[in-house]
Amino acid sequence: MAVKEEHTSQVGTLHGGLISTLVDSATSLALMTTENATPGVSVNLAISIIKAARIGDKMTIEAEVLKQGRTLAFTEAELFNQNGDILATGHHVKHIGS
Repeated sequence: MAVKEEHTSQVGTLHGGLISTLVDSATSLALMTTENATPGVSVNLAISIIKAARIGDKMTIEAEVLKQGRTLAFTEAELFNQNGDILATGHHVKHIGS
C-alpha cells in the first residue's frame, strides 16, 4: 500500500488510527487461515509506532497467529516500508470462543 495524503495526520505522517486498522485487519485475516477460520472479537489491541511513514512511502504488513487456544487467540503484525524498516508493530488479542 502506498501512503497517500488522505492516510496522514495533521503533521503529514501516516495516521495512527490507520495503522491500528491495518493491524486489526491483517491479524483478523491471519486468524481466518487457521483451523477454526474465525476472525474473532477484539479483546486488546496494542500498537507501537517506531518510525514515521510519509506520503509516497510504500508499505507492507506481515501478520501471524502466535497462539490460539479455545477462547483466545494471540496475534502479531509488523508494518514495513519499502526499505524494510519497521514502521510499527501490533499485538492483538481476540476472543474466538463461544
